[in-house]
Amino acid sequence: MKKFLLIVCLTFSSLSAEILTVQLIWNPGNCTAQCAAMLVQRFQQIPGAMNVAADPNTGSASMSWAPGVPLNFSPINAAFSLVGPSIQDMRVIVRGQLIPQGNTFILSSIGDNTPFLLLGTLIQQPGQFTTPYSYNPVNYPLSPELLQQLSILAQQGQPVTVSGEILAPERSPPWMLIVRNVQVAAAPAPQVAPGYGYPGQVMLPGPVFPLKEFSGLNLFSVSNPFSCSDKF
Repeated sequence: MKKFLLIVCLTFSSLSAEILTVQLIWNPGNCTAQCAAMLVQRFQQIPGAMNVAADPNTGSASMSWAPGVPLNFSPINAAFSLVGPSIQDMRVIVRGQLIPQGNTFILSSIGDNTPFLLLGTLIQQPGQFTTPYSYNPVNYPLSPELLQQLSILAQQGQPVTVSGEILAPERSPPWMLIVRNVQVAAAPAPQVAPGYGYPGQVMLPGPVFPLKEFSGLNLFSVSNPFSCSDKF
């Protein structure tokens, strides 16, 4: 296990990924419309954040991300701390190339120096319920089916778009992305959902982060629930 973590840390220094969309989730009962507007103001000050919008009814904010700017959780977390609500989930849509890394893959592309370690669903062992166990990437193996699909795409050199939740963003880097959807990458553009939330709001497709509503060719989805959380 130490060898696995060492390889991951060494590899991350030279890899990157293109971030299309970032979505942040909080409890809407703890944040009014004024609170959501304050969050938007704070998020707009974060280097790289663009087209920021929030929906106080669902307790979510979405933004596109500037190419060439590394994703950094510290200013995001600081914005939540200053305004008041606690972040519950962080979800992303990332476009890049697949790089084999042991029993998993790293999503990488030239642009912003932000690599993502791809993970599967948490495998809970009997008697293992502690937080350190839940945060250990070794316990989130990619399924054999997903590994096979990713291997084919990596061998073909196909750029892909991956969406999913970030595991323990406060522990980044490295960024650990729990895979929910993988597609052959379409043109890099953020998702816009007219009529949902504020006018022109940039959001992930739909209000509940669906697995199959996405631009480009949908190859497969990972439908298992996020075992570490019951927020979905």
